[in-house]
Amino acid sequence: MELLESVDDAFWWEIVQDCPNATFYHTPLWHRLAVHADSTRADCTLGAVFENGTRAVFPLLRERRMLQKYVSTFAGCYGGIVADGPLPDAEVQSLYEEVFSKNGKKFKFISNPIADDEPTPNLSDGEVEHDFTHILELDRDLDTIISEYSRGHRSSLKKGRREGVSVQPATTLEEYRRYYEAYQASLERWGEDPSSGYPWPLFEEAHSLSQSHPDTITLWLAWVDDAVASGALTFSWNQHVSYWHGAAHEEYFDYRPNNVLHTDIIEAALDEGYQYYDFNPSGGHDGVAQFKSRFGAKKWPVKRRTYTRSLLETVFG
Repeated sequence: MELLESVDDAFWWEIVQDCPNATFYHTPLWHRLAVHADSTRADCTLGAVFENGTRAVFPLLRERRMLQKYVSTFAGCYGGIVADGPLPDAEVQSLYEEVFSKNGKKFKFISNPIADDEPTPNLSDGEVEHDFTHILELDRDLDTIISEYSRGHRSSLKKGRREGVSVQPATTLEEYRRYYEAYQASLERWGEDPSSGYPWPLFEEAHSLSQSHPDTITLWLAWVDDAVASGALTFSWNQHVSYWHGAAHEEYFDYRPNNVLHTDIIEAALDEGYQYYDFNPSGGHDGVAQFKSRFGAKKWPVKRRTYTRSLLETVFG
């Protein structure tokens, strides 16, 4: 195996384009957003060329605190190795061991739910947390998908459309700012300090990247007259559209903007030929998970593997 400790964007893009199971979270764009979210975070992605000719990328971020932690990848989203061909088990384990040998206290890898044959690290001192995401498979027409919504969601969709909720992709930085205001209001409603959430530079960078990658990054806004009622930031790659972030103003809840919002996103994903609409894991919030399931989305398993080194191993390697 030839290990590449520095991965250039051209190599990285080639791999994620040739790997059908790669998601947006495996691309260089996601790492750019991660770094904008936290200046103490750094990209340290590895590449490899295996003896059978397969090329691989292991998206990896270093979080620089008192004791360094390595994650694949940011915000609890999907990571792990992506490749342009078959992965040889022994060499893959060598790549995992290379990561584990780094001077960090913790190593966290989040599995990719749409990668059936994803390699599993065979390392000591590992813990596995079993989680799930909700995925709607886009293998039927919109009318059929809507017919499989819960009765309440179908009713809410009809009400939202009757009340005149309209959905459009955001294009301007000002529209992103208006969405960020809805996010700040949502944090306050959830009982959280607005300064504890994702910072504005992340969304500012998302807007910038959406200009150069409009088919990949989309902020969808649900409008009531001239007001932003709610919104959803989605990422699209290969077969997969992922709903990553959402926010809403409470005063518009009665208009049911989110039911219209997600239905219009699903319709766009169908029109563009995607296979999956992924609502993403719900962070242990049962109400959020139930809301997603009522669109007919099913639970798909996600594993969070954490490997911890002793303090002596961390300090002395």
